[in-house]
Amino acid sequence: MEGAGLMTVDAGVVRVLLVDDGDEELSSLVTSLSLDDPDLQRYQIDKVDNCEAALDEMMAGPFDLVMVAQLIGGQPGIETLRDILHSGYRAPVVLITAEGDVDARAAALAAGATDWVQSRRYSADLVDRLIRYARDFGRMLALFEHTRRCYRAAVKRDSGGTWNWNLENRKIRFGPLFKAQLGYTDDELPDDPDSWFNRMLPADAQRLRHAIRRLVQGEIPILELELRIQHRDRGYLWVQVRATLERDRDGHRCIKGTQDDINLAKLAEQRITWAERHDPLTGLLRRTAFVERLDAHLKTLRDGEDGGILCLCDVDGLKAINTTYGRTSGDEALLWLAGLVEDRVGDKRPVARLTGDKFAFLLMEPDVEAAWELVEEMSKRLARESFISEDGTEFGVSASYVIAPMPAAVEDATRWLDLADLRLADGQREGRPIVVLNPDAVNSALLETRKMQRVDLRARPRPRKKK
Repeated sequence: MEGAGLMTVDAGVVRVLLVDDGDEELSSLVTSLSLDDPDLQRYQIDKVDNCEAALDEMMAGPFDLVMVAQLIGGQPGIETLRDILHSGYRAPVVLITAEGDVDARAAALAAGATDWVQSRRYSADLVDRLIRYARDFGRMLALFEHTRRCYRAAVKRDSGGTWNWNLENRKIRFGPLFKAQLGYTDDELPDDPDSWFNRMLPADAQRLRHAIRRLVQGEIPILELELRIQHRDRGYLWVQVRATLERDRDGHRCIKGTQDDINLAKLAEQRITWAERHDPLTGLLRRTAFVERLDAHLKTLRDGEDGGILCLCDVDGLKAINTTYGRTSGDEALLWLAGLVEDRVGDKRPVARLTGDKFAFLLMEPDVEAAWELVEEMSKRLARESFISEDGTEFGVSASYVIAPMPAAVEDATRWLDLADLRLADGQREGRPIVVLNPDAVNSALLETRKMQRVDLRARPRPRKKK
């Protein structure tokens, strides 16, 4: 079933598989969505109530999105989600979690889920966003599979350059195609190990030397490495080196190998990897990649050291902007705001687009006052900016912010992100454009409970500089 689940691009029908033994509300919501995308004609939802039936449906045909309930027939839905992902299914899989259950969300993302959605809190706009993301994700995976098939076909053709290293007299011989790969004729590149190793990046040369020693000592049967080597005119190229230990006609031990140019395939793979971790519109990190960066940052902290400040920025009324002025105009506003955040925060700090209208960034210094001044400046810059719609109408955009200091007790970035999101929603209901999450209200005991929404997350008044 490896590779199954890749969507049929531009088929006009978006197929959603709902794995749940209840929740008719979501099923009705998906089928009733109104589509404004000319490439799509309708949504089709298929519903099953157990894991076995879900796997059977996925074997029968590809789906654009799979949504799994947190509890199915009294059994944890996370197990069903793991079974689906372990089966090799490649389409996006989303877990439907209970309200405030951050443990299930973290477990789902750790298991490989694409996203999560909170039960009974979904809306037509949210489900539409999930499905649109699924279409982009499916196209990206289809491109990756195509690139991988092309690469495998190239390897089977055995078009690589050959090399033969006699271990008795220490002489090496490079074939003409080997030298041509690097931009040299047969006479221009000497048959000498140093002429090969010196063209590699130092770390790659060290890896190859180590692998050759292991091959000669019998620790590995086949040498196979991907490394970077300098071309005469084109900079560094990705090549794949493979070799085996053999004996020549005279009975001397020798290493016979090939070197294949995999540069195009490697670059395509890198672009796909980048696309998996970055938002296609703004180029910022996706939520999953941002959480990974936050968790990695928290692990580098010393005991008792604060983790800096997490900030969220939510564009006010983006859906209304898209409806009134057009999606293109809304995208232009998002791009402008993304550029502002990157410019003010700096390229050394993680910045992400969490959802369609929400951004996040991390400030390393635990200075709430400095963070307040930064987001206040961003808010004023956005307020002064005017945008022009497709029909020439001028409009403005505003945003709401939350400043969430990360105390030493924080160990899970996902949970702190959820807390900051809750405090941001509180501020929007209170009509306050900038709010602070009170770290004193969130102690280590709170981080172990699922009932975060019951805690008073409001912060003390904004700090002021001493005169």
